[in-house]
Amino acid sequence: MTVPRPHPGVMSMYGRVCDLHARWFRYRCIGHENLPRGRSALVVGYHGRPAYDMFLLLSFLWRRGRPLYGIGHRELFRFGPLARAAQAFGLYDGSDEQTRDLVARGQLIGVLPGGTRECFRSSKVLYEVDWGRHRGYLRFAARHGLPIVPIAASGVDEFLRVYGEGYRNSMRLLGTDVVPLCLPLGLGGLPYPLGLPRPMRVRQLVGPPLDLAVGADPEDEEWLEAAHDRVTGAVQALLDRAVAGRCPPARWSE
Repeated sequence: MTVPRPHPGVMSMYGRVCDLHARWFRYRCIGHENLPRGRSALVVGYHGRPAYDMFLLLSFLWRRGRPLYGIGHRELFRFGPLARAAQAFGLYDGSDEQTRDLVARGQLIGVLPGGTRECFRSSKVLYEVDWGRHRGYLRFAARHGLPIVPIAASGVDEFLRVYGEGYRNSMRLLGTDVVPLCLPLGLGGLPYPLGLPRPMRVRQLVGPPLDLAVGADPEDEEWLEAAHDRVTGAVQALLDRAVAGRCPPARWSE
């Protein structure tokens, strides 16, 4: 099954919105030449609060002729209008059939394994990779023979001040992370999105590809853990580089 290309009209409007955000955050993408040319890859990154850097990267790459396809929740694709809206932005269901189509076309695929675990935790912890037991991204990459391109950005943990452990609270009380139980505050101490994100400088770094194909065995727990350590180590190193050489990140306490 062919994955539709992102809709040009939608992406054009989206790009204009991203331009405003790019100026607000003084966005720069450094190292995008590391993205493989003529070959598909899995772009794997740290999840900021929220992931504005990924929104901006999506527009940045689209304008350079490299659409970045993201894996959306499969529930999105059960209903026609939602599915069409998701596809207009380059989302797809992550199925092997559609992934094989993207790989054959040499397209980029993006995923943020930390998800709400990183996005909705207290601001007591900043710029620390935490993907828990998530290893699906490695199985996905190995199954489709994809190199992994690590990315990370400065500023992304300082857009909002988050009170409460949203991921843990939600899992403990609701059994799901779909509705994180936390309080994110933006400018003026107003709850997000009423309070705009703070205008932090965003420097997004794209690292060199990590080719895990040699000896890849997604059923081997030792291989999975070694590969996971390698990928998370690369992302953490990019985070450390991104925040180095500028004002120290805010250290909030509750």
